[in-house]
Amino acid sequence: MTQALSSPHLTKLDLFTPNELHPSLPPLKVAIYKCMGADATMLLEEEVKARETYIAGLGITKSATASKARKRRHTRAMALMGRMVHLGRWIQQDHDLSSFAGAEMSSHQRGVCIDELLAVDRAAIAKAEKE
Repeated sequence: MTQALSSPHLTKLDLFTPNELHPSLPPLKVAIYKCMGADATMLLEEEVKARETYIAGLGITKSATASKARKRRHTRAMALMGRMVHLGRWIQQDHDLSSFAGAEMSSHQRGVCIDELLAVDRAAIAKAEKE
């Protein structure tokens, strides 16, 4: 998973599907193995490359700056959703949000912020699906 996430185009929202951003993308095959006593997630390289080609084809990661901004938006959206990937699956984080920057937001405000963070990607996906 570390190697897949080092790609300039991919985020966890791209790799672990379906989710709020990619509800219709099929899940990638995931394997869990022990590495130095900890669980590690392995993805098939061919599937990761195909997903990277798909994301790059959307045209939202044309430059390094755009890719970095997209990764930051996705990280912020995942934090606002209170979700994380554990053993290759999305789980709800079970922690106190009081120290989180979005803690003062209502659930409606969080939802609006998440929608705004993912709007660029959703527009590119909708455009690609029409073509």
